[in-house]
Amino acid sequence: MPVVDVTIVIGRNEKVAAELARTLADVIGCVLDSPPGQTWVRLHLLGQDRYAESHSALRPTDLPIFVVMLARPLPDQAQFADAIARCVFR
Repeated sequence: MPVVDVTIVIGRNEKVAAELARTLADVIGCVLDSPPGQTWVRLHLLGQDRYAESHSALRPTDLPIFVVMLARPLPDQAQFADAIARCVFR
C-alpha cells in the first residue's frame, strides 16, 4: 500500500481546494494502478515564509511541491510528476 506525503509550498494569498487531498489520492492511485482505498495521501501546506533556497528569491510561480512515497517503487517519474502538477495547477 503506497503512502504518499505531498508538501506544497504556498504563496501568502494562495488558496488550496478543500478536496485536494482526495483528488491527489485518486489521481496518484490511478497512476500507480492501485485498488480503491489502497493509496493514502497526507497533504501538508507550507507557507512561503517557511521555505527558502540559498541565495535565491522565489517568485510565486517557482514555489515547489515535495512528494515522498513510502512502500512502493516509483512509477514512471514524468507521468507521476505531471499528474500531481495538474492537480495543484503548477
